[in-house]
Amino acid sequence: MVAKLSYFKNDMLKKIFSFLFTVFLFEIMLGGGGRLFEIGSFSFRIYLFLILILITIPFFIKLLIDKQIHKNITNIILAYTLVLLLGLIIAKFNKNDNTLIFIDVKPLIFFYSIIFIYIQIQENNQIERIKKIIKISSLIMSIAYLFCFLLINTNLQWVNYEKFYDFLFPCGEFFYRGSVGFFYKGFFFMCIGCIFWIFEPTKYSKYIIAIISLAIFLSFTRGFILAIILSLFFFYVLNNSKDYKKILIAIIICTLFLFLFFYLSSSIYNYLESISLNKKYENELNIKDISNKERIEQIKNVAHEVSFSSIIQGYGFGKGIKNRYMHMEISFLEIFHKQGLIGLTMWFSLFTLIFRLYLKSLKKKIQDKTNPFFVSALFTFILSFTNPFINNPLGITIVVITIVYFTFLMYDNSKSTI
Repeated sequence: MVAKLSYFKNDMLKKIFSFLFTVFLFEIMLGGGGRLFEIGSFSFRIYLFLILILITIPFFIKLLIDKQIHKNITNIILAYTLVLLLGLIIAKFNKNDNTLIFIDVKPLIFFYSIIFIYIQIQENNQIERIKKIIKISSLIMSIAYLFCFLLINTNLQWVNYEKFYDFLFPCGEFFYRGSVGFFYKGFFFMCIGCIFWIFEPTKYSKYIIAIISLAIFLSFTRGFILAIILSLFFFYVLNNSKDYKKILIAIIICTLFLFLFFYLSSSIYNYLESISLNKKYENELNIKDISNKERIEQIKNVAHEVSFSSIIQGYGFGKGIKNRYMHMEISFLEIFHKQGLIGLTMWFSLFTLIFRLYLKSLKKKIQDKTNPFFVSALFTFILSFTNPFINNPLGITIVVITIVYFTFLMYDNSKSTI
């Protein structure tokens, strides 16, 4: 049973919650890893998260008591909590550093945003608002990045590059691509927004998709392009599974596109680097940029530390590796190292649920509503094989929204009011 309702009899409380939820979404989708705005020991994101949890937890508990929450949601929360607690118990048993345990667990608690997201996504206008925020945020980031890219790569010297670099880098949200561009963690939602623009076309959507695609391309983030192409490819195969000719054509097109992208990306990057006026910072920037060699080294480190027990349960939170004592560059590698196959099973169970619900939407012929969310979740999981997104607030948010929305669509058969 799923409750579809207006939870707050108090209009003022309802407006406050709605406003804070909107701020939360914009902060998640524009704020990158959350360290742009820090207040004391915590980020603005965490304070906002805690406030929303405190507002909604009484209503959520009452719904649980009244059995108004669908079993998908309750089972997910229970399973996630048990796996999280197991990781903490193993960490304490292995005497892992408390500070590092806290650093590992802090982003994972954002999964409990499922509580206030469930409360909010009960009326169609709310999901429409979420989609609008995703799309607007992606366009804002794209235009902002293209503007910065233009400033960095023109000979007009509109900005002092050294000051620009010194201003952005310390917050830990930006990683430079040589001396011609940079990567921002929030670009994740630039890709998610692009997917939504593709599946929900408007009068000007083709121009907007072109702008966002150009921004993604000029960020020189190969993982983004690879994940987008693969997620769209698997979506196409799933929806044309009986037409082998179309699938073969899709494979050829995707392969050619990826080769073309990698060639153009490398050529344009090398050309801009060769004419860059900022070469005196090149060595420093390249050292600080994340490379594929680091990922390979992290894989080797994890493989070296594998034991029979760690394969099953991991080493617990707070347990790093030789060249990375905190978070790793590959989400699933970190999950395996710290939570073992138990942790991986939990995360892939979430995708299995999303996949099952999406198949139901195909049978109900409501895939127009579910397509952008499914491809976005697929993109998140694929991307997390090379980047750290599924186990941080950015990836968690899109996965949670997808699960809640799909559950609402598939099992919406009742209404109630608190």
